[in-house]
Amino acid sequence: MTVLLGLRLTVCGHPWPVHPDESEFVAAIGFPRPYPVHPPGYPLWVALGTGLNWAGLSPYVAYQSMSVAASCVGPAVLFFLLRGIVGGGIAWWAGLALGVNPVWWFEGVTALNYSAGNCLALGVVAVLARLQTCSNRRLLVAGLLLFAAAILLRPDTLFWLGLLVGTTVFRKYQRMACCAVVAVAIGLGAGLFGTGYWRVGAIPGLGHTLRVIWSTSVFSRGIVDGVVRNAVKLGAYLLWGLGVGGLVFVWALVRLMRARNTLGLRSRPSPWPSPFQGEGKRAALFIMLWIAPVLLFQLVVHVTEVGHSLWYLPAIYFVMALGLGLLRSRRVAVGILVLVCAGSISQFYLYPWRADVSGWRRVLNAKVAFASARGLARIDQRAVIHRANDFWTVPGGDEPR
Repeated sequence: MTVLLGLRLTVCGHPWPVHPDESEFVAAIGFPRPYPVHPPGYPLWVALGTGLNWAGLSPYVAYQSMSVAASCVGPAVLFFLLRGIVGGGIAWWAGLALGVNPVWWFEGVTALNYSAGNCLALGVVAVLARLQTCSNRRLLVAGLLLFAAAILLRPDTLFWLGLLVGTTVFRKYQRMACCAVVAVAIGLGAGLFGTGYWRVGAIPGLGHTLRVIWSTSVFSRGIVDGVVRNAVKLGAYLLWGLGVGGLVFVWALVRLMRARNTLGLRSRPSPWPSPFQGEGKRAALFIMLWIAPVLLFQLVVHVTEVGHSLWYLPAIYFVMALGLGLLRSRRVAVGILVLVCAGSISQFYLYPWRADVSGWRRVLNAKVAFASARGLARIDQRAVIHRANDFWTVPGGDEPR
């Protein structure tokens, strides 16, 4: 965490806003009064930002400080999740690899709440992973409270992790399943109240949000301009963030799929001691429930921002660590992760981002490569080269803004 914090501080002094939503968050300081944040709203995020502002931080730094903290804590959570599975060395470097991922790094020094939302979500996943092999009601309650907090901070967490939470609770604690329902209901209800949906003028904002989502979905665009286009967007975000680590991830995924004993195709036990004791198919199912809901939504309905790719990054490095954990040599596994970290740091710091470019470089810089140190330092110039609908032309133009 200390290493990541030091790296964050080198790029915290960038111009803002990096995205229009930042201006809305800054203008929202003063919660719980009505605030100009588009639906579904993020009441906990705005409330915490307001509290830090009252404590003496400027409005922007109030939010930014939370992003920095979350972007450092999240990799630490991944480390603790992996330590009992693949060992401390691989787990430590996998956590660092997540922390220096260019997109995770970029979002971690902004006033946007992607880092904080994903940090809380990863905490929920870590609790659920531990509950796979134990029956600890206090841990369950802690996980449900963390889940409710995550929903208040980013209401979409309910949909991305609700299936994994519900499956775990019903499988392990049938009698306490009602607790999960109550916790989710409280979190969602408070979240909707905080958005101000029922205040004067709130419904038009909801309508705009629904139009944006509809305009990118398969229902309005069809398979090619809907699903395929969304897949290309998401793939571009992930490729930029992963860099050379993308190759390691693909290798790890293939390695796990070919290791029949780890996928439960044979009766031999899994090499992962915890939290997936027994057949490794439990691990595969856990990862699928972790990722499938958000992947299905983003492919079929809506994905527009590079920050949307953050939901996959912890799972990707989790899979990467599991695959490397099957290697006989721990030194080789750690060495590969060291190279992944070095590649990410080099890409983030050394990519020569600039606005006075044309052709494919302009599209690259406008769409994904601004998630870099130089892109952050000149983020106020991104609007000069950013064009909606310029990498995949669709009839009727791009989604409304």
